Amino acid sequence: MVFTTVFFAVFAWFREQVCTTVCPYGRLQGVLLDKKSVVVAYDKVRGEHRGSFRKDEDRAEKGKGDCIDCGLCLHVCPTGIDIRNGTQLECVSCTLCMDACDSMMDKVGLEKGLIRYDSEEGISTGTKWKLSARAKAYIVLMFAIVGLLVALILNRSEIEMNVLGLRGTTYTKVNDSTIVNIFKATLLNKTNEDHELTLSVLSDNASLEVVGGPIHIEKGKRVERQLLIKMHTKYIRSSITPVNIGLSMDGELIEEEEVNFSGPGF
Repeated sequence: MVFTTVFFAVFAWFREQVCTTVCPYGRLQGVLLDKKSVVVAYDKVRGEHRGSFRKDEDRAEKGKGDCIDCGLCLHVCPTGIDIRNGTQLECVSCTLCMDACDSMMDKVGLEKGLIRYDSEEGISTGTKWKLSARAKAYIVLMFAIVGLLVALILNRSEIEMNVLGLRGTTYTKVNDSTIVNIFKATLLNKTNEDHELTLSVLSDNASLEVVGGPIHIEKGKRVERQLLIKMHTKYIRSSITPVNIGLSMDGELIEEEEVNFSGPGF
């Protein structure tokens, strides 16, 4: 309902104010552009001076450019700008002005492309666009970001494990030789399949028991379980003893985490 309400308001009342005031694209465009950037541009060299069209008239002799000043490019613009005044932050590159101008040029028998994709430098000098050093740098940066994203996706763990001591608890002395800590394990399944998980102690100084029995985790789900970690007093040398917890999925060890086992510190 919120999504529908916002977009109804955009199309009913805000309209071009979204592009000129809210949307960050115009600000980003202004930072990235230079004279060699390809944009939707009006060819002022060819189009000026503007003048109305008359059949069988030599426009060059009258000092007129190809722009017949029909105003169609302005009428079709969704943000209400005149592209003939140059690149503006309100331009969203929809190219409606290009299509409108080309259709009018076709009707009056003039060459299309008065409004086209080109750079400011290209229009002024008539040179064809070439890939600039700045554009090359942006391309390299883009591929670096995409490569980083792909690497993160490929190397991410299928199951995320987080083991923390249960809040508000400390060690419990079961008997003269055994100390117990209670931990909470949070497991997140990032795959599209259900899995059977097993938690175990990898170090040889403790044992582990999962409250609630075997762990079955469905695809895309999160599971929380309490762990009872027991340690013989002979392994306790200080108030904190590291214990390595291993997570196995379908019999294969996939992740390890070290937790701090608290004890009396003999």
